[in-house]
Amino acid sequence: MTLDELGVAFGAGKNLRYISVYAIVSRLGVNKARAFPAFHAFTCCEQSSAFLGIGKKSAWTTSMSCDEVTESFETKHTAPSSETLLNAL
Repeated sequence: MTLDELGVAFGAGKNLRYISVYAIVSRLGVNKARAFPAFHAFTCCEQSSAFLGIGKKSAWTTSMSCDEVTESFETKHTAPSSETLLNAL
């Protein structure tokens, strides 16, 4: 399997569908795709329908239009360098 064939299955039975991870990354861009897991965790999208009274769509739209937000979430997703870890000791 190549990376452009990697997908995630959602649903079951007649509602089963596959979403291409490659297509999502291609559309979002690498930086926003890297930032997405931290954004998802920060907004608690698995647990609630809104983020402090702001709907998921509003939070998503705001984060997509602000490069500083993307950069912040991207750095939260990236593991610290070996040098940073050694300096912390």
